[in-house]
Amino acid sequence: MALTDNQVAPLAVIFTLIARLSVWLMWLILKMLDVPESKRKLLTLLFAVIPAINIYSGVSLEGVILTTSLLFLYGLLRIMQYGLRLEGILFLLVGIFITNALSFAGTFLLAVLLIVGISEFWVKRKWDVIILLGAALLLGAALWALLNFGFGFDHIKSFLTASRLENPSGFLGFVDPLSYLTTRIEGIAEIALMLSFGCLAVFFQPNRLKIRWTDWKVQPNLMFIIGIFVLLLMFLAGSFRTGETARVCLFFFPYILLMFRNLDEDLITHLVLISRAQTILMQLFGTYFW
Repeated sequence: MALTDNQVAPLAVIFTLIARLSVWLMWLILKMLDVPESKRKLLTLLFAVIPAINIYSGVSLEGVILTTSLLFLYGLLRIMQYGLRLEGILFLLVGIFITNALSFAGTFLLAVLLIVGISEFWVKRKWDVIILLGAALLLGAALWALLNFGFGFDHIKSFLTASRLENPSGFLGFVDPLSYLTTRIEGIAEIALMLSFGCLAVFFQPNRLKIRWTDWKVQPNLMFIIGIFVLLLMFLAGSFRTGETARVCLFFFPYILLMFRNLDEDLITHLVLISRAQTILMQLFGTYFW
């Protein structure tokens, strides 16, 4: 680690600064979705103070992954809105490649891209996202070949090894059904807790959110539905078995925040205060490992 001279503190600062870019990217996404500036500022502040982001985005690899996955989300939304333009393509490709290089949870992004591509073709007869997915897979294969033959690193083999280490006896649902069930419930409950009690309460009130869950033609709604579908599939497959799911799934919280874009500003202000108070209490009395 020549850059940090093998010192923990400089590395921690670099990780934290990269993670903080996620706040700026969230602001850009809300701006692209035409959220009014005053509301955009409040939503960005809410994003920064919810327990998951506030607790886990500093000095952790997951904070870096949050930023790289937001690069992907911003690029994808730009492509869906404006077509295959250079800026959107670059944001998406950089986000998807760096995220997959850092974490195998990056398969979430590939799955989202695939389903969005199918949806775009099915509804609008647009090939843009499918073409981009094909290009990303080809570039990814070329990069894998370069790493494999040039440096001896086999990304696919490492993924299979990690999967085997995560479930050494096979699929947890067959080997230990009780543990499988309880860890699935624990994982979902932890994400809900780290969203904050206030945000969780509002989330289940469509009249306050001012959205229709069935309106999949609206981009943020579509992204959330696809995102939660992919995440649940990963849970069903036995992923995220070891606890602190909110940390590992930090990349998913922006998809939830997209659903708050139509809230009244007064309500967002109250959510900011509630979330910040909960975060302070959790920071004071909780212990979190990463």
